[in-house]
Amino acid sequence: MEFLKQHQANIMLALASICFVILIFILITNYLSKEKKKTLLFFVFSTALLLFVGRYTYTYQDNSTSFSIFMTRLCKYLVFFNILNVVYGFGEFIKCIYKENHKDAKIPSTFTIVKIIILIGHVFLLISQFTNLYYSYDSLNIYHREKYYFICYLFPLIATILQYIVIIKEFKNTKRIILIPLVLYFTLPLIGSIIQLFIPGLALVNIIIGGVVIILYSATIYDANIMLEEKKKTEADLKLANEIQQNEIPNIFPAFPNRKEFDLYAMMLPAKDVGGDFYDYFLIDDNHLGLVIADVSGKGIPAALNMIKAKTMLKGISSNITDPGKVLTSLNTTFIDNNKLDMFVTIWFGIVEISTGKLTYANAGHEDLIIYKKNTGYDILKTKHNLPIGALNNSTYENNSITLDKGDKIFIYTDGVTEAININEKAFGINNLLKSLNEHKNEDVKNTINMVKKDINLFTDTKMQFDDITMLCFELKESENMMHYKKKFEAKQDEINSVYEFFKESLSNVFSEEKTKKYYVVLDEIFSNIVKYGYKDIKENRFINIYIDLNQKENKLTVIFEDNGIKFNPLEKEDPNTNLSAKDRNEGGLGIYIVKQMMDKVTYEYKDNKNILTLEKHY
Repeated sequence: MEFLKQHQANIMLALASICFVILIFILITNYLSKEKKKTLLFFVFSTALLLFVGRYTYTYQDNSTSFSIFMTRLCKYLVFFNILNVVYGFGEFIKCIYKENHKDAKIPSTFTIVKIIILIGHVFLLISQFTNLYYSYDSLNIYHREKYYFICYLFPLIATILQYIVIIKEFKNTKRIILIPLVLYFTLPLIGSIIQLFIPGLALVNIIIGGVVIILYSATIYDANIMLEEKKKTEADLKLANEIQQNEIPNIFPAFPNRKEFDLYAMMLPAKDVGGDFYDYFLIDDNHLGLVIADVSGKGIPAALNMIKAKTMLKGISSNITDPGKVLTSLNTTFIDNNKLDMFVTIWFGIVEISTGKLTYANAGHEDLIIYKKNTGYDILKTKHNLPIGALNNSTYENNSITLDKGDKIFIYTDGVTEAININEKAFGINNLLKSLNEHKNEDVKNTINMVKKDINLFTDTKMQFDDITMLCFELKESENMMHYKKKFEAKQDEINSVYEFFKESLSNVFSEEKTKKYYVVLDEIFSNIVKYGYKDIKENRFINIYIDLNQKENKLTVIFEDNGIKFNPLEKEDPNTNLSAKDRNEGGLGIYIVKQMMDKVTYEYKDNKNILTLEKHY
């Protein structure tokens, strides 16, 4: 110990110099977290200053000049001051480790208690400068411990014990390379303090703290380098995972270049390298198109894996079942059986019947559909939300249906769109989404999505995206060779003139007025039959929808009559014998016979509680 006492000033200077060099290395290091870097700077600087002023305490003691007296007292105060700061810095370092081990967890109150103890320690230290509570100097500038000197050790000791309790609790979670210097920091200074109490003039604690801090820094940098290598490897894996995920999602547009009856475009922007959102579209057959958008709970690799699983399952099930509700019901059962991570998925799944525009869809806890119509623009189509997939076994999913007219669009999205936030923590919201869509309502599906994304970017500004953003837009297109018209009429006989007018206006660009009038007898016969027989005993909700389709490429006229009257098939009536005189023929049937003769094809079906009579004529 005598050797150590003789050379301790030089040892402290050497350790202080090393700590000051370490400070430079910390400043230029760019792979430590901002918080850990700040903590290490404070911790190491306090240690360097402790060693530096500790050395000069011994340099100026036993010298009674005014300058020596001032420097001795100042350096001694700074020794005790920085011991408390080192303990505080050590606590902040442990807090950094705790945060790394427990992401987003509440910080234990122990760290706050340590701060209070350190603060009280500083107050007592300041008081001791005026009361000689801890120590005093005689006229020869010789240092003497006072009666209550032991109190100055209590504050850092109690604080360190509390910190050590946290270390013990975090024993299994903390890496061994970091754990070893943490344990040394507690045990070695404690031993040094006991020795120092019995050997006045020995700065063993300061020397031990300096050595342990250097070891702790070395271990931290070594661990940071390992983490950096792991990060690079993880980034490479994530990049590969992103490529795999992108390959799982169809992203070549136009999606079906040979199909001119519709158009669609979609976009997925993960918040991380890989995301939990997905979309899909696929032709079930030539006349049915499946549309899917979904959001898997969570983010990152687990969500991405479940995304691929859910997407694969849904597409497989829908190849055998063409009812969206039944598809989601089956998917829920299959997903739950394989849901080891207890995740769930919100899904919107719809099937478009391309020839009629009928959209049948089911919603498993997803956002409401937004629909565009020429006369109203974009608006929300609110429907009942069923439970997300994976939330509850034996869940069933109901269908909803609408009929899209030519030129109508649907827009489906995930909550990352409406929940995108700006620097003021305000969400983009559904109102801004509808505003954006309606401002760009005349754009095609691709530009619609790109414009919405642009508006989201303008809204969020520099705020980082925290959730996946996925959008899909579908349009039932007007064909260059096809014209479609639709009108709803009251089922009253005096509406027939309005029917004639609608028919004449619809065909005005193709048929002459004289040619159009030839079909009035057909219109009158069918419309009158529906009024007379279809709504015979029905007083309310009497309507007749008339659809007119003109295929100019094939020179084909199609007229469809649709009503919700009683089931009535006019084609079942036997054709009259036209060879007999009017007096000898059975009553009725002549009108529908004339319709059959004038048209190339007449068909009837009863579907969705509606009578549907279709007339076709090549002109």
